[in-house]
Amino acid sequence: MPMHMSLDGRDHALDVAARRPGLRLSVDGVVHEVLDTATAGPGRFALEVDGRPVRGWVHVAGDDVFLRLDGRCHRLTVDDRRGGDAAAGAAADEVRAEMPGMVVAVHCAAGDTVDRGAPLVTIESMKLQTTLAAPREGVVAEVHLGADAAFSRGDLLVSLQPVDAAGDAAPLRKMVP
Repeated sequence: MPMHMSLDGRDHALDVAARRPGLRLSVDGVVHEVLDTATAGPGRFALEVDGRPVRGWVHVAGDDVFLRLDGRCHRLTVDDRRGGDAAAGAAADEVRAEMPGMVVAVHCAAGDTVDRGAPLVTIESMKLQTTLAAPREGVVAEVHLGADAAFSRGDLLVSLQPVDAAGDAAPLRKMVP
């Protein structure tokens, strides 16, 4: 899914394609092969971009990502153009991506009953793996992306079934005779 990003104040079109062991990134229509070459430690990364080694530091601050490469600092901002708080009312029923990235593993399936804090999916964004947890107990309505799928900031990853006024997941409500 194409995204728009700003790097040091200049706008670029970015498209991420899922492919292991590396990524293929299209930046303004030019495709680049990106491989993770080593575990560099917290806040650090080591990549190979089009066969060239790239090492640096990364820091995430809100919507901004700061990269330090070759002694220079760069500011990267992803513009999701989705209206950040539009889905606030459904937040407890949805697990959304806070940054663009890739699904590494899926830990649940539609119909699974989950407790609050149960792992739903593991994602990778900016070389950092994070396991996203259920915001409440409930039943998984749908897993929207599988392993190795790329996603954009704000994309819906997992949905929980809505809860009715009695606190039950509406479609699975028990009927007492």
